[in-house]
This record gives sequence, C-alpha cells and structure tokens, in this order.
Amino acid sequence: MAISSSAVWIHDGTIDLFLGHHESSTVLPGKVVPPMYDQQIDYSSPVTVPATDFSSWLRRTVTADDHVVVKMDIEGAEYPVLTKLLADETINLISVLYIEWHYDRFPAMSRADHDQVANAVSACVDVRDWD
Repeated sequence: MAISSSAVWIHDGTIDLFLGHHESSTVLPGKVVPPMYDQQIDYSSPVTVPATDFSSWLRRTVTADDHVVVKMDIEGAEYPVLTKLLADETINLISVLYIEWHYDRFPAMSRADHDQVANAVSACVDVRDWD
C-alpha cells in the first residue's frame, strides 16, 4: 500500500492547515487550544497542504471482505470526514475505529452535535476511544 503525506478530508485537492502546538494543528477554524499548551493556533498564516478524500480512498483501497482498523486523530476534521463516510456508506468498510474526539475544543460545536455523529458511527462500526 502506498503511503501518502496529506490531510484526511472530504475531497481531493488542497486544504489550509492552521499550525499550533504539535498536538493542536487543525484544518478547521475555531479550534481552541487547551491552556496546558503554551502555543495557540496561528489562523493568520495557514499552510496549504495536499488533501485526500478519505471516503474515496477507502472505496479504492479496500473491499467489504477486508478487516480494516482505522486510528483517527485528525483534530476536529473527524466530524466532516465521518459525516461523509456515513452519507456515502463507506463507513461500512471500516471494521474497528479508534478515535480521538475533539468536540470540546470547538466552542461552536455542541455535545448534541457530537453525540449525533458519534452515535451514527457507532451504529455501523466498532468504535473505541483513543486517548
């Protein structure tokens, strides 16, 4: 399997990456860095990076007979990515999903919004929290 250096996203192309502490960079504006980190995200100087449509990548790369384990820690982008996987049913190509959720770092996202996505994903995939 070929390795690619790109952001997991909802379409192929490029996306702006906003840099912060090595554990806090994001492609989504509005993320708040926990106070334990001394470096905030710089929203004024994004870096354009390649982006890969994860749903399309799954469809091209795996089959329904494969046992696919995904570790997802994509700093808030899990919500649009998983929403797309649910919509086009490529979520069913994943057997186990280890995930770090980041709803608490986005003030505009409610717990109910998080729960809606998390519950829908959990209905299709064996979801395990990654912390």
